[in-house]
Amino acid sequence: MPQPAACTTRFRQARRVLAAADLSMVQIGPDGSPWVAAEAGLRRWDAATRTFLPLPGLDPQPVLAFAFDGPRRIWLHRLTGLEAWDQDGAQWRRRLHLGMGQGIPATEATGLVVDRMHRAWLTTRRGLFRVDPGTLDGVPSVRRFGVREGLTSQEFTERALTWTPPACWWPAPATARCCCSTRTCPIRRDPRRAAVVDAIRVRRGEELVALPAQGGFELLPEDGTCRS
Repeated sequence: MPQPAACTTRFRQARRVLAAADLSMVQIGPDGSPWVAAEAGLRRWDAATRTFLPLPGLDPQPVLAFAFDGPRRIWLHRLTGLEAWDQDGAQWRRRLHLGMGQGIPATEATGLVVDRMHRAWLTTRRGLFRVDPGTLDGVPSVRRFGVREGLTSQEFTERALTWTPPACWWPAPATARCCCSTRTCPIRRDPRRAAVVDAIRVRRGEELVALPAQGGFELLPEDGTCRS
């Protein structure tokens, strides 16, 4: 049986278009064309000129990861933080920037997806982060997931995150297990967590003495450093 003809196109590095051949990420966008993240910023393939062109209004700073939230919003991750850009007519405008002051670490992304509630999920080597750009009070919400939520490590490797409706999946670090989130209800503020003391030790002379963590003990005048 004859096989259907295949068409292969090689995208060569072009001077002043792709500043480096080392691309951070490649995706097919909602418009059906390839989008690339590189040192020159985010670029979109233009079939008419047969080259990758910058988006009007988008600055040419390096992009490490990007994700689409419909045809008119793009989430970008850079070393300076996480950004949301909206298409406004022919131009793209930055609507949101979250950096270290808002809880997003200055490190490379290993994954970025957007769920059907328009929340961005970001994996890094410093943890998993969920960003809701539109909470009830109008202030973006950033939540970090760590060992308190059952993760065994905060380090996520490359391509550690995927979005398969209706769930957001990521592998549990350093294990063979997978975790998922199917939560679709609005985000509530994280409850206040009480401090948990599981051990108390004091130095008495040359020894480190364990004290009952539930209390009911007295410190002696000669007790040294207290650790918990």
